[in-house]
Amino acid sequence: MPKYLNELEKHSKTHGERTILCAFLDWTNSQGFEFGKWNESKEGERDLLLPISLRQEDLLDRYFKIDATKLEQERRKLLEGLKWFTLGTT
Repeated sequence: MPKYLNELEKHSKTHGERTILCAFLDWTNSQGFEFGKWNESKEGERDLLLPISLRQEDLLDRYFKIDATKLEQERRKLLEGLKWFTLGTT
């Protein structure tokens, strides 16, 4: 892939792992588990566990260090290029 498609390449390379992790996350959800993050008090103590409201895709993007905004921009560039290629060959 061209260098300007870094996020798409990372996303593509992690597809298999993402599929496995999504299955695990679906299972945890079906078992009633929720992910949370500790809220720290002013004194630096963990005092309250708050649920995390992230979509699976966003959580996995964070894990694999994929910038979702850049990923979408790269997808649009790729689609725009395909559009111009297709229009030029008809």
